[in-house]
Amino acid sequence: MACLCEGDNEPTGDFVNGTTSVIRRSDRNCLFISRYELHRFARRGAVGGLARPNLTANTVKGPQRCSWRSRDTASIILIMAATLNEGDVDLDVEEAWEQGCASLVPDKSRARYERAYNIFTNWFEGKEREINENTMLAYFVKRTTTLKSANSLWSEYSMLKTMINLKYGINIGQFSSLVNFLKKKNVGQMPKKSKVFDREDMIKFLIEAPDDTYLMMKVVIMGRAGACRRNEITNLTIDDIEDRGSVIVVNIPNTKTKISRTFTIIDKPDEEVHFLEIFRKYVNLRPINSASRRFFHRFSNGKCTNQVVEMNTIGRVPSNIAKFLNLNDPDSYTGHAFRRTSATLLANTGADILALKRHGGWKSSTVAEGYVQDSIYNKIKSVEKILHDKSNIGTRIHKTATTVSSA
Repeated sequence: MACLCEGDNEPTGDFVNGTTSVIRRSDRNCLFISRYELHRFARRGAVGGLARPNLTANTVKGPQRCSWRSRDTASIILIMAATLNEGDVDLDVEEAWEQGCASLVPDKSRARYERAYNIFTNWFEGKEREINENTMLAYFVKRTTTLKSANSLWSEYSMLKTMINLKYGINIGQFSSLVNFLKKKNVGQMPKKSKVFDREDMIKFLIEAPDDTYLMMKVVIMGRAGACRRNEITNLTIDDIEDRGSVIVVNIPNTKTKISRTFTIIDKPDEEVHFLEIFRKYVNLRPINSASRRFFHRFSNGKCTNQVVEMNTIGRVPSNIAKFLNLNDPDSYTGHAFRRTSATLLANTGADILALKRHGGWKSSTVAEGYVQDSIYNKIKSVEKILHDKSNIGTRIHKTATTVSSA
């Protein structure tokens, strides 16, 4: 490991036993850096957006002293890194370490994680403090002027927790005052959720909406059978769908929770809507010579184009359906509407938490419990037991006890 420490006038850098670099600092605030990090900085040529200093052939090897007047920690790291030889570091181990670190950040959210971390580092520069509980609390107090909702603060906290742990080995999740501050921001705030469709709304749209304009949307609606997220619908390929005649099987291999799911589409002889017919009509209109394996292509004037449908278009489908049906506040039907509608309809049939978790692919019971608690079916069952159940044993026991005491 390497340790950067600030002295009274200037720091000193020493490699100890070929494994450690130490720069002593009077106030004991230290930044520890592995030799792999030093070597990586030297190879990449920049740290924290600061240009690499010019290193000449006269650069001192081994123990060295660097100017501290500019307080340019990044430059000091680079000068220390220049003293490393290629043979000092196992490049295979370094590359494996880099790959392991990269895997800790979700690929699709990597840009958001980096942006949140850059905002923090820009604020942190020049503070001449270490990353501790007081520093992080001060940062989030400052961020409340920009991030108004508690959800936004928690989201940034989660991203910084990963990035700071990755970069510095510090777990800000252990900062109790910071966590308590964020929890208090939750008080009185109601999360904004998408509205859900009734089953009758869906049937009405499937029957009345003209296919020449709305056929693609009608097929997207069938994603509610699998409680699909908008990105899961967007990324469906023709290889994920199997037509078995009386049933269509849809596989969702890549999900947010890494749990693959499968759902089916079937017809009922006594129903007005023929789901399989609608689905196959769209399949037959897809361009045969498409270069993409993606299932959903743009649809206009009764024809599919070669251009695939992107996630934002899929996310607007619920709102467009609500507008066609003249529902109140159509913009409240977001891209999450089909997933919430699916879970709500299943909960209203009396499904338990385990069935809901399997249906939606949730790992945690918390979300599934919310749908069960909000289920109209369960609320009706509860009020029947409270107001109309004549066999309520608790009431009879209380009445008997009252009669006995009166005697």
